[in-house]
Amino acid sequence: MPVPTRVYGGEGIVSYSHRHAARNHSPPGEVETGLRERGIRVRKAHSAAERVDVWRQLGNLHTSAFTAPTKIDGDPVTDRRLCLQCTQGNPAIGRLPRVGLVCLRHKRWLASSPQVDLCAFVAALTAERHFRNHLAARGVLFDSFAMELARACANPVFVGVEEIERRRQQSDIETVDALIYPEQIKFARMLTSPTFLEYVTNPAHLADDRRARITREVTKILPAWDDSESWRVTERIWDVARRLTQLRRESLLWGAPARDAYYNLLRFIGLPDFVIGDDWDDYGTTPSTCRGTHHAVAGNGASP
Repeated sequence: MPVPTRVYGGEGIVSYSHRHAARNHSPPGEVETGLRERGIRVRKAHSAAERVDVWRQLGNLHTSAFTAPTKIDGDPVTDRRLCLQCTQGNPAIGRLPRVGLVCLRHKRWLASSPQVDLCAFVAALTAERHFRNHLAARGVLFDSFAMELARACANPVFVGVEEIERRRQQSDIETVDALIYPEQIKFARMLTSPTFLEYVTNPAHLADDRRARITREVTKILPAWDDSESWRVTERIWDVARRLTQLRRESLLWGAPARDAYYNLLRFIGLPDFVIGDDWDDYGTTPSTCRGTHHAVAGNGASP
């Protein structure tokens, strides 16, 4: 195609094909139809290898284009909007598994529209560095269960309305999710800590001791501000810990590995990860077909 189009870091085939075709005044469907009429095989599936190769050639791109992983340690890598400053204002979508919710290069909050400038809120930038250094390095994604649970624990009501208002006035940022990002990352690091998980999900420890450990760790993240409600956070984490403890207890009783396909947290303490391989045949057993229909973090259902 005569007009070249730059591919952005992490950009996906769907996003690039639309942009490249538009710059050459043709819908991507017409481009692919024309190629098929010339005898060039182009499958309709977005991620088909033939289609990816064709658009690499059409854009004269390097072979590393469109190679971002689709899954890491059992968690799917989600497509999302890229930083508009990184793309010179051109809307683009892609997969960035090693990036949290902040573009550090341009100091932008990526999880809102419009994207927010974080220059006045250094704590969020520091939190993003922690995400990349400590969480992404171990396969935690921006929307994995650990991050979702951490976001629920960092609810502005739990952090404290007065504290949120203080941050809003100091930074002039109205996006609440950005203001609680520091706490979200702290909780995510706690929830994926091998030492913490091993203790609070270990059936050999008393329930009171495991719950007390959660309370102590939560208090380190949410100090006792006047209107903070850290006890609610303890309840949320305790519910997940009880479920994971039950998985480990059943694993000991049945002599089979614990299958943590729902939370995907037990992998951080070195237990066999059947979310990745699903190799139940090696243990002479089969996975249960019973799955929950809603998220335990958001719901108030009783634990098993």
